[in-house]
Amino acid sequence: MLLIRFMISKEKILTIAAFAMFMLTFASSAFAKDKIIWVDVDAPPFYILEGSDKGKGVVDEITLLLQKNMPQYDHEHRVINLSRLMYMMRNGEHVCHAALFRTSEREAEALFSSIPTDIVPPVGITIKADRKDDFPDHDNCSLAELLEKKKLRVGIAADRSYGKPLDNILKRNEGSSLVYARSGADIYSGLLRMLLAGRIDFILGSPLEAGYIHKKMDVGDSVINIPIRENMEYTMGYAACPKNEWGRGVMTEIERILKERRNTDEYRDIFEKWLDKGSLDRFRKAYSAHFLKESLTENNNSDGRK
Repeated sequence: MLLIRFMISKEKILTIAAFAMFMLTFASSAFAKDKIIWVDVDAPPFYILEGSDKGKGVVDEITLLLQKNMPQYDHEHRVINLSRLMYMMRNGEHVCHAALFRTSEREAEALFSSIPTDIVPPVGITIKADRKDDFPDHDNCSLAELLEKKKLRVGIAADRSYGKPLDNILKRNEGSSLVYARSGADIYSGLLRMLLAGRIDFILGSPLEAGYIHKKMDVGDSVINIPIRENMEYTMGYAACPKNEWGRGVMTEIERILKERRNTDEYRDIFEKWLDKGSLDRFRKAYSAHFLKESLTENNNSDGRK
């Protein structure tokens, strides 16, 4: 009789233990946070994946701001290329990008925020500050005139597109000794060293990219960035998530945060810390006149470059 009672008690204990484990598992899954996978790309100064400025890139900071204001989600970072990102979007995976440039192909596969998260200044030129007099129209330089009339030598990245207007000018001067195309690693750093040594007269590049390299190489005020007449348009990036119910829910939260935070000094400083003093005034005008007023419906024909 004692043996039977012991066996029954043992069976009850095992049953209770199993039920408790089931309830614990159920409770954990019921209260577990949903997770967003945020995409990182190795593209400083938009993403900085190593070094003393790790995590301080433009899109790094935008992503972090969104994460801090979405505590109801868990957040994970993954370094993947954009082809893989779009594949994950098509499959409805819980992945988002904080600042993706729009194309018609991407709009067919991803849900974009109605207002931009990111503003990228147009490609301009970097010159030595003490040679400013060689560029008299320094607020409205023409790349074509610099190459074809003033006979100044430009440094560019080989096989890189700078946008159709500038690409057309470079193509007209293809093979000219006035166009030096650099390839390999650390392209902009190498071009900057050539500029400082007087081997080229100016560099074609993004002011944000230039600001990052200038800071990294500690060149101070010895170089400045100036705009190009043929390329004055700022480009916008938008948050992107899958085109499904989950993506729409996340996007609602993203847009709420953007409406609250974009018109703050903290948000604007994400971009300005990578710009030289000469670019700040132009950037602030564009930030107020275009970025804060821009919406997806107002700019439906914009092409993307990222």
